[in-house]
Amino acid sequence: MKEEEKKEKKFISLLSDTTFKHFFKIEDYKEFFNTIIRPYTNMDISEFRLYDPEFNSGNKKRDYRLDIVLESDKVDLIILIEMNQFPSEEIKYRNRLYLYAALAKSLNSGENVKKKKIIQINLDKEKNPYISKGSYSVMDINTHKEIKDFKIHEVYLENYGRNKI
Repeated sequence: MKEEEKKEKKFISLLSDTTFKHFFKIEDYKEFFNTIIRPYTNMDISEFRLYDPEFNSGNKKRDYRLDIVLESDKVDLIILIEMNQFPSEEIKYRNRLYLYAALAKSLNSGENVKKKKIIQINLDKEKNPYISKGSYSVMDINTHKEIKDFKIHEVYLENYGRNKI
């Protein structure tokens, strides 16, 4: 038996945070990720910088880190992307903490406050029986006006090919 035949083929899941981050950084895959992200941002992400030093959740016991942070000098927008291989209520709560931390970090100091809009895209390995994606924002309960500081998009990857996203 040849040595190549002895080697067992291994499957590496893109749903792993490390693998996801690695492929996101490769130039050849930019257009693939751009087609996934563009519907939620209405922008070409090739103009955005990828921040490698991710900010963490502030948890002292475990150092949770956000997967992808994209920012541009041309627009007041920060894009957060999180790959959730095992989504749960705790993961969704942690994702919101990342969003709130990004909002707080985006404020400039001084009297001329200029904040950035935050778009968070959560790619969830989850099957929703009814939809392939969900979008969330905050609404004032008295005026019913949307607060447009941020948007959260949930993409249910198990439904990605089945329904038009």
